[in-house]
Amino acid sequence: MKKKFLYGIMIIVLVAAGFMAVRAFFPRSSQQVPAKAQKKPLTVRVVIVSVAPISNILELTGSVRPYRAARLASAAEGPVLKVNVREGDWVKVGDTLLSIGRREGIEASIISLREDLKKEEDNLRRTQQLVETLALPGEDLDQAKANCEKARAALAKALETSGDYSITAPWNGMISRILVEVGNYTAPRVPLLEMYDPTTLIINVSVPERHAAHLKRGGQATVSLDAYPDTVFKATVSRVYPYLEERMRTRSIELELKDRVDILPGMFARVGLNAGTIDSALVIPAQALVATQNAGTIVYITTGGKAFQRTVRVGIEEGGRAQIIDGIQLGDSVIISGLTGLSNGTAVEIVDDSSSQKTTRAVSDKPDNGTLISKTTGSAK
Repeated sequence: MKKKFLYGIMIIVLVAAGFMAVRAFFPRSSQQVPAKAQKKPLTVRVVIVSVAPISNILELTGSVRPYRAARLASAAEGPVLKVNVREGDWVKVGDTLLSIGRREGIEASIISLREDLKKEEDNLRRTQQLVETLALPGEDLDQAKANCEKARAALAKALETSGDYSITAPWNGMISRILVEVGNYTAPRVPLLEMYDPTTLIINVSVPERHAAHLKRGGQATVSLDAYPDTVFKATVSRVYPYLEERMRTRSIELELKDRVDILPGMFARVGLNAGTIDSALVIPAQALVATQNAGTIVYITTGGKAFQRTVRVGIEEGGRAQIIDGIQLGDSVIISGLTGLSNGTAVEIVDDSSSQKTTRAVSDKPDNGTLISKTTGSAK
């Protein structure tokens, strides 16, 4: 009996010892682990939402072309006898550029018609004298006048036809292309020469339909030409076409460079067209914008030491700045740096250093020209 009692005591002691050993090696977290430490606030930089002018600049392409150009042809047919010009020649109005053969017949016809007209004019004078003396009735005078006019019309027609055998310059300009050679046989109304007026060179640009309604003559633009890679030229909208091109749904405009520049037809131009200016727009650095999975855009603002999401609607955006149409207000503190790891309600610490101050000034201050420039890409679709 005593042995059983001793065995029981020993078992109880062993169990208690084991329990104490387990507690010694595996303490409860409530006894050994301190309370959960608070996360350190994230370091961020902010700018204050400000108001500034901003211009919507459409990025377009265009080409240099003359608005006065001609493809010269003739109503006559025959072999080309002489070409008096070459590409690049400057010609004056009335200069003979090209001659076509087989004009001997029309020249002979002109001589004959001149004689016919002279006879009809003499007959008209005799008839008029006889009618005045009542030797002939008045109807004979009317017939003589009609015959004279008919002969005069035939001669005029022959002279016009004679002019078809030579091509003359319609105005001062430059020969751009010769499409035939001496000896070629030409058919009526086939283009033989091309010329243009270098003083009428403009930059032709097609503007997408969504921007077409607000185009006005006198608008401002910038032009970059591959021939002058280090220069950006200022230009003015000199003409706005009154219709949309049906196939591409674009509206053509013409730009004139403000500076005198040597340009050639066919040059490629990159155009920045000012499609309108907003005088008072809410502006923030574009680096503050965060894209969401549902194709939206958010920014983070700070208040009370925490960051909060704001869904925004973005307007004009370019050059490191963005116009905010809706979602934030003037004076809000928008986070522009330290966005990684932010979520709604995250504790933040604002760094007020020189780089942050420079960023703030870049948004709140007006540029030298008083306009915050932005660009919107335009495509003819």
